Amino acid sequence: MSRYLFIDLSKGTRFILTKKSRDGLRILKDMEFEEEPDPETLKKISSDLQAERCYLNLPLETLGFRIIELPFNEDKKIREVLPYELKERFLESGLEPVYDYIRLPTVTSVGGEVTIPPSQKGSRNGSRLLVLYVEKELLTEIVRRYSKYGLEPDVITCFSLRVALKGFTPPNGEVIVANGDTIVERLLNPPSYKENLLEILQEEILSPVINLKRGDFGIAIEKENLIKRIRITNLLLIVLLGVLTSGYALTIKSDLNNISRIKDFIRKEYKREFPQGKVMDEILQLRSRIKELKEQRDLFTGIPVIEILKGLKPEDGVTITAVEMDTGFITVKGEASDLSKIESLKNRMVTRFHNPQITESTQFGGRIRFSIKAER
Repeated sequence: MSRYLFIDLSKGTRFILTKKSRDGLRILKDMEFEEEPDPETLKKISSDLQAERCYLNLPLETLGFRIIELPFNEDKKIREVLPYELKERFLESGLEPVYDYIRLPTVTSVGGEVTIPPSQKGSRNGSRLLVLYVEKELLTEIVRRYSKYGLEPDVITCFSLRVALKGFTPPNGEVIVANGDTIVERLLNPPSYKENLLEILQEEILSPVINLKRGDFGIAIEKENLIKRIRITNLLLIVLLGVLTSGYALTIKSDLNNISRIKDFIRKEYKREFPQGKVMDEILQLRSRIKELKEQRDLFTGIPVIEILKGLKPEDGVTITAVEMDTGFITVKGEASDLSKIESLKNRMVTRFHNPQITESTQFGGRIRFSIKAER
């Protein structure tokens, strides 16, 4: 029988201790706080709610998202490219994102929903991804807050995301694919999971919908915790050296050697898993950029950019900040006061372009930043 602790930050702070047995999953304790618990309360919770694994649930509104299409399907290549795709969003602030992604079936839909066989999901021809991200500084602060009292999360997930995407990718049978607009609408207005909480918890234990702790961020947190433990160990050894007599010299030397081996093991394992650290291969990055520039070299030759901009004619409440053109595609970026304005602009683009879709919608400062992608 296993025990799992869930820290739910969706409304206030909620601690849910569950127990899994042959009869299924059941809730042992459920503690809810309107405000963030004080340090003494967190210490008591850590002591009373002992569990083998800890899950941290973030509110969906704290996450940004983008729908991205890439011409390849390998996870390694995807994780090499995604930081550059997200860099534009955080370029001005200088902040660093922590992200994870969900694969969407690589099909397009003009409207409504379509059904495809499971064999087509994740085609080798390319990938269609729903990327979820959060500021690294914010996430680090949250994780440290609970890790300090022995409540370090093993998984960082989002219950509302699972509910919002429920029905798009059922575990068996056909795969139901919604167009980009439908996914954006569900993410901006996710259904409540209050009545289906136990079911959500069971599904998260089996397979988290996302895990923001995997990758560089998780390794950095683990390394930070290990370094703290090593420092404490070193301090204890220094005190021990002052107390013990010369008869314990061999024992002290053995302990110091063990600490050195632990440090070397941590360093080697980290380099083996992430040999380049946070810095990507410069040559690979340069080749990628050169290839991209070659493909776009003749993109603007002969294209009536002014006429295209005149044809967009945004209404009140909509500001277009950028128009990007790629081979066969055009992407319009801007800000709007509400989602209906974005939908209206997308509908007007139908007269000039093919299959316009909202690929990004993120709320910042009371307005909505958006991206609409269409075929030229």
